[in-house]
Amino acid sequence: MGTTPERRTANHAQIAHQLTARPYEWGTVSTYPAAYVVAQIARRIREASGRYHVYGPAGSFETRATPVQDGTLLEARYVRGIARPLPGLIQGTPDTAHGDVLQRPTVTPTGIDQVWPDALTALH
Repeated sequence: MGTTPERRTANHAQIAHQLTARPYEWGTVSTYPAAYVVAQIARRIREASGRYHVYGPAGSFETRATPVQDGTLLEARYVRGIARPLPGLIQGTPDTAHGDVLQRPTVTPTGIDQVWPDALTALH
């Protein structure tokens, strides 16, 4: 009879603090063997409920789940109070392990004048 490897408990206070310091960057919460557990924890992180209050206030974090060999990877990112980039300004770069990761491009002061006309044109 085989043994199950010991699973370490995620330090959610530390994870929330690290993600808050890097807005809009996806970071690993943990890998869980069952997808239904990931769904429950992801909801609690988004709601900042129960022992996941460190992700508060509610709505401060987004979550995503990705199937991996050992189960389901749960990732989160901090989004509260951060101005979202305009559509069309987000550039995707492939992350072969976890799907597409979005990165905000650098907008220079000289290029900002062109951003608004392009954004308004995209709306029409």
